[in-house]
Amino acid sequence: MEATQNTAGTGKRRGVGRPFSKGQSGNPGGRPKGLVNAIRAQTRDGEQLVEFMLRVFRGEVDGVRLRDQMDAATWLADRGFGRPIQAMEHTGKDGEALIPLSMIQTVVAEADRGDGGGADRVPR
Repeated sequence: MEATQNTAGTGKRRGVGRPFSKGQSGNPGGRPKGLVNAIRAQTRDGEQLVEFMLRVFRGEVDGVRLRDQMDAATWLADRGFGRPIQAMEHTGKDGEALIPLSMIQTVVAEADRGDGGGADRVPR
């Protein structure tokens, strides 16, 4: 496929799948105002959405697959109990500690002695 022309008229070409210039939002206005209220009004404050997902979860919807039931279970659990906290690993290069243990031990030892130490005395 051929690259598309920039609509701003700069003449620069972008590759396929890159319709916006760098720094240009694809949704500059954000979520339309009133969308949440409209959805709540049309679904009895979301109650119908929950009822539908419960029907999918229970297999009461024609053509529902196990994958659909699992997705419905996840949707219901996320909204009923909150999404689980995602753990983050904090390590340095090649899985090493961010701060070497020897540096921590030196700082603690100096603090115990009341030495104060200083950054220039901490091994690197």
